[in-house]
Amino acid sequence: MCDTCGQTLAWFDLVPILGFLKNGGRARCCQAPIDPGLPLAELLSGLGLCALVQANLPLTWPDSIILATWFLILLGLSLLDHCYQFIYPVLLLPLVATYWLTPGVDLAEFGQDALLALGLLLGLGIFAKVTRGLGGGDVYLLSLVGFQFGLAIVLWTLIFSCGLCLLVCLTHYLRGRFDPQAPLAFIPYLTIGLVLTQIG
Repeated sequence: MCDTCGQTLAWFDLVPILGFLKNGGRARCCQAPIDPGLPLAELLSGLGLCALVQANLPLTWPDSIILATWFLILLGLSLLDHCYQFIYPVLLLPLVATYWLTPGVDLAEFGQDALLALGLLLGLGIFAKVTRGLGGGDVYLLSLVGFQFGLAIVLWTLIFSCGLCLLVCLTHYLRGRFDPQAPLAFIPYLTIGLVLTQIG
């Protein structure tokens, strides 16, 4: 729906980049300006996917589909979280679907991975409520990382992302630009942390 007037958008308003250009950078329903960061994120996602294809990574077809899906969705979620400090959890559903593309998955393994994801969802959810240190989107994403990649990758993702976040906050503090009351978008850090676990 439109962020300004709340009217439900038509499918052609949501076509990446073209929807923005067709309407001249304004919402069709109320003529409010559309944040130019949104089509830029769509363009960067497309260019990133093209770069992955051109890299000629030695991946089998299911691995390349899983990698591309996670890359595009996490890039979009990172930009959404950075701009609005909010994500739509429904955008995580394609990440659940990539689990079934993993070769050799059987029902017993699925049961173990699903229990791990539920345990992470419950444990991190309680941690988020008690400490207010994580948002709901962060909890959902980490649970899905556990479901797809395992507990060790969740822990390393948290280590890398927390370290990077501390480094950025320290840099802002030293430059006199740190506001401890400002909301913190953590999904970009989780995305970078997950990428670091996969390139190692």
